Amino acid sequence: VIPGSVADNVRFLAGKVSEVGLCFFETEACLGYGEGDLPGDLADLPLRWHVHLPLDLPWAAGGGAAADAALRLMDKVDFLGCRRAVLHLPEGLAGVVDAPAGAVKAWDEFVACWQASGRASRDILLENQPGDAPGALLRLAEEHDAGLCLDFSHWLLTQGADFFPEPEFLRRVSLLHLNAPGAAGGGHGGLDELSPAERAWAAQTLKKALACQSPLGGPSEPPLFMLEIFSWD
Repeated sequence: VIPGSVADNVRFLAGKVSEVGLCFFETEACLGYGEGDLPGDLADLPLRWHVHLPLDLPWAAGGGAAADAALRLMDKVDFLGCRRAVLHLPEGLAGVVDAPAGAVKAWDEFVACWQASGRASRDILLENQPGDAPGALLRLAEEHDAGLCLDFSHWLLTQGADFFPEPEFLRRVSLLHLNAPGAAGGGHGGLDELSPAERAWAAQTLKKALACQSPLGGPSEPPLFMLEIFSWD
């Protein structure tokens, strides 16, 4: 949100927000983070934390390899109490056509390794990508009891403002990325860039998300609203 290191950014955000998403977008670079990037005193800040896992996880080498990299990153921030992690699935897995068999196997392997490490599959938050079919994404989450992350701009770029998430979809959403497609259609625009139709969609979707109950039943935490805009201004 400001120029600087991870530590610079989270110290700037402390006291302004309740939770920070650590953007571990690049596998190799983020695995190389050391004490200077993630100093131990970050745990003293009045913040909760979650992780966005890399966009370049080695899915081609199999779900085990992707999970190994993801779990090593989660271990790196274990001192912050990080549990939840946003995940981009292998390309084509949640598309409108039948998923490639290799992608299905990789996702199954990823979850098995994640659970074997002692972590809960519900803490994996599958993010809708441009081109994903919401029904396919929901089915993949339900099969392994994973959570969902609803990205506004990705949804609007693919589904438009006339199509709303189903209640079953929203019940699994524990994180919402708030942003706009933007004038250029690249995503992650400021909320003042929402068109009137998109603004109406966003308001209704937020109300529905807050009204939905967890699929486990009983009381549940409300979903987290995250401004995913990458600029404090």
